[in-house]
This record gives sequence, C-alpha cells and structure tokens, in this order.
Amino acid sequence: MRILHVIRGLANSSGTTHIVGPLAEAQARLGHDVRVIFVEKYGEPPVMPDPALVRSECFPMTVRSRHFGWSRSYADAISRAVRDVDVVHIHAIWNFVTWWAMRAAHRANVPYLVAPQGSLEDWALGRSRYPKQLYAKVTEKRYFDRAAAMQVLTETEADQCARFGIRGPAKILPNGVDLSVIDRTRDAADLREEFGFAKESVLFIFLGRLFPKKGLDLLIPAFAKLADERADVGLVVAGHDAGSGYRGELEAMVMNSPAHDRIRFIGEVSGDRKFAVLRGADVFALTSYSEGLPVAVLEAMACGLPVVITPGCNIPEVSAHCAGWQVEANIGSVLEGLRAAANDAAARRRRGMNGRQLVEEKFTWPSIAEQSISIYEEFFSQSRAARRSGPILTER
Repeated sequence: MRILHVIRGLANSSGTTHIVGPLAEAQARLGHDVRVIFVEKYGEPPVMPDPALVRSECFPMTVRSRHFGWSRSYADAISRAVRDVDVVHIHAIWNFVTWWAMRAAHRANVPYLVAPQGSLEDWALGRSRYPKQLYAKVTEKRYFDRAAAMQVLTETEADQCARFGIRGPAKILPNGVDLSVIDRTRDAADLREEFGFAKESVLFIFLGRLFPKKGLDLLIPAFAKLADERADVGLVVAGHDAGSGYRGELEAMVMNSPAHDRIRFIGEVSGDRKFAVLRGADVFALTSYSEGLPVAVLEAMACGLPVVITPGCNIPEVSAHCAGWQVEANIGSVLEGLRAAANDAAARRRRGMNGRQLVEEKFTWPSIAEQSISIYEEFFSQSRAARRSGPILTER
C-alpha cells in the first residue's frame, strides 16, 4: 500500500512528531511504501524518520510563522503527491498544512484520515473557541465531514468529534512507543549528582513542551507543598517553550517558592539522553489539562516509571492497571498523588512494572501499525469500489 503522512512540522518539541515518524517507520517495516510531507518550523530542526525506510520531504515556509505554516511550494507539491498514493493520513488540525492536504485529497478522490490529536478537547477549544469555530466553518469542518474517518486516540476523543458536529465515522488508533529504541540502552542518568540533589531524594520528573495546558501551574505549587513537608524530594522539569517565553514565567514562579532549590529546569532532552533522564528519576508527572494520548507518559512507563497523571491525559488504563496515580487537575489532588508516590517505594516499583507491562500489551508501534493498515485497507477498498461503480452511500 502507498501511504502518505502529512503533518505541520516535525520539531522535537511537538508530541505529534514522535507519533508520525515511528508509525511511518513501523508501516514501512510491514512492507508498505511510506512517505512523509511537512513544512519547516522556524528555528526548530526537524526530527526525520529513518530515510532507509521512509521518504520524507520538508518544504520551506513562504511566510514565517510558528504555527500556521503557509508554504507555496508545499501547496503545489501536495496536490501532486496525493494522486500517487492509496491513502493520506493527516496529523493534527488548525493549520494551513493539514487543511490543504484534506482539500487536495478530497479533490483527487483519495481516501484520507484526520487525527485531531487532542485538538477537539474541551479545554483546548476553550482557549479560543469562537475563532476556531469560525475558522473551522470557513475552512476545515467541511473536510472533516468528507474524511474517510477521523482517527481518534480514545473513545473520549470520538465523543469530542461528535460534539463538535463531525458527521463522519471515527476509528480508534492509539499512540505508541518503540520499545527497541527505548531499550537499546539501559543507562540511567545520575540526576542527583548532575543537578545537585541529595542522594536520598525521591525525584519527580516532568518531560514535555513547556506550555500552559501541561499543568505545570499545578505541578510546581503542589510539589512546593510536598517539599515543605519533607526534605528528600526533588523535581526535574525537562523541555522548552518553543520561544513562547513561558519558561520564564515558570522560573519566576519557582523563584518565589520556598522549594526553589529543589526544582531544576534542564531544557530539552532527546534521543538516548531522554530515556536516560527518565530512568534517572523515580516518578513521572504530567498534570495536564488537555491531551490526546501523551507519548511522554507511554515513554515513562516503558522506562519503568510509575506516573502521576490527570484525567486530561486520557489514559484510564493507568488506574485500571495500577500503573501510577490518577489525580484531579487541582493543586490539592496533585499534592495527594505526589505524596502517595513519595511515601511508598514498594508501590513505586510495583506500579512502574505494571506500567511497563501495560505498554508492552497495548501501546507498541508494530501492533498499532498493523491496526492502521487494516483501517486503511477498509477505506481504500471502499474508494476503489466507488471509482468503479460511481458514488457510494456513506453515513453522514
């Protein structure tokens, strides 16, 4: 099968980057012809899929912008590219790159799937609900309705699509991790020595983009309260803010906290260093208001860490498999989760092992790639039948 993935950009700071590349590589390993097309992100080098497996092409922006990604050369190329594939998989929404890909695939009568990746969650919409609704009405909504399916991460996201008024079907395909990459080294960074924590400290780690939806405004004050209770805890914040200035706001919050000497901002980490940093901590924390299905949580569990998460992370399996602590998105509840994790070393070990097992059973790319091909084949067969016999009736 000839598969085309389209994404706004492949910056390391974007969680979607760590979905598209591994999925494309896993599909190629199954014997499919896979291509990825994207537009550069200003100031952020791309993280490309393995060129031995996947053909990737990056187009320059015509007008410099951090988000929308308008590119004349991309617009010309995508209209040609969709004619040479069997299916188009479009990742994320609310930008020129993915909107134009939907438009091009529809006009070429090529089946396409659209993955909102959490963009239709209530919190995400609430940040600029009316502008997004207007923009969707004028541009993207019509192409959501014409998609072969919306690729959703969970049943919750399927409900979000329905509430937004999208009339087409939804197909569940979760995010995953590549255990072979995570396990190629078992090294653990000595974060206590490197960043000056006490040797007996219980270390919590946040790893991800520094952005308001990630709930650091909950995690940092909750950790400060825990640090006031006990001296043997530390918090590592790994990631960058993509030039937004939000890191400065968080650092100011920390400086005004009595726990400022037990919180470290270490910047962005990637590759083997990222997994070594994760293994060097004791507990992973993501107290997010809004996510699709965060890869960072899956990676942490794959490294054997128990996790403290909120319902906004959309991984109810963490509670069902006793792989961590799910807390509500408020400082008091986050504090309770951090406290429970810090107080019980045996529970940390047990829940960390449960998390690793959960990832192995449900969230690995080879399995997810096979699921994706089954979805593609269903819609490709329908499209081929439609081209032979004329329009087919679909539920709208």
